[in-house]
Amino acid sequence: MPLALVTGGIGFIGGHLVAELLRRDYVVHVVDDLSSNPISPDMLFAELGNPYGRIGADRDGRVGIDFGVYGVPETYVIDRQGKIARKFVGFQQWDSPDMLAYFDTLLNRS
Repeated sequence: MPLALVTGGIGFIGGHLVAELLRRDYVVHVVDDLSSNPISPDMLFAELGNPYGRIGADRDGRVGIDFGVYGVPETYVIDRQGKIARKFVGFQQWDSPDMLAYFDTLLNRS
């Protein structure tokens, strides 16, 4: 099974990307600082179940700072070597045909 890491995957936008990846049978790992979500993940998972392979909490925001985050929403695509493959700033239509084709191309690279 392919693996995907999604930052902000518990929020509204990241959650949609996670849902699409899960639909495509990916194992999904999430890192989220939980700053925009008033509900705790434990409460959320008790209600909806936990679909994620792993979740990391960036509570002090250091991971975001290390990646150069400067505004919201920002999304980083990290490649298999741990390098930033692409940075998106602002709203993205994650389920658009062009965006899904981008992720298909990226995820099919060896």
